[in-house]
Amino acid sequence: MSTLMRSIARPDAHRTYRGRFVAFTDALLLGVLVLLGSLAVVTWFVAIAAGARVARLRETEDATVGWRTYWRAWRDAATSGLVGSFLVPALVLGVLAADLFAVRAGLDAAATGAAAISAVVLATVALRTAAEWRPGVRWAEALRTAVGRASTDLSGTALLAAAVVGVALIVTWVPPIAIAAGGPLCVAAAAVRARCEARNPAETP
Repeated sequence: MSTLMRSIARPDAHRTYRGRFVAFTDALLLGVLVLLGSLAVVTWFVAIAAGARVARLRETEDATVGWRTYWRAWRDAATSGLVGSFLVPALVLGVLAADLFAVRAGLDAAATGAAAISAVVLATVALRTAAEWRPGVRWAEALRTAVGRASTDLSGTALLAAAVVGVALIVTWVPPIAIAAGGPLCVAAAAVRARCEARNPAETP
């Protein structure tokens, strides 16, 4: 069969491949932007929230994943409240760091397991909260919505937790992947939120 006939027989094949490839590269680029937005350390949650926001806009408004779009989202998240944007995330980061230290310290199995589970739960709730935020929404409201959906959408929560564990394992095996690790997590958080909204359209704000 000629090339022309194959393209006629499968008109969407190249388009589908291109769409998936662009989504993949956008996720990697978003990961680099999240890393840059997290360089101050205490801005890690703002960076994640901005990344989830950009991932959401890419799907709903066909927004371009780039520095300008990300910077606007980062700025909006950073100015949404000192406590929710910086203070509470700093405390959470401290707990996550303690959990990581406990896991790497080689404590007894029970303590190591508890620390690992605690880290996964905190990271999952943080991602769901970041995905629920949008300009004009208070962090407390985003957290309440995230916790509510985490308990009612158990399958989505499990998928997001699996993404956290998967990325953590990959970064452990191949540390340079950490440069772009935040992007896939932001995309996963936005996808879980969209999936939940599709199942419960009446709850969509």
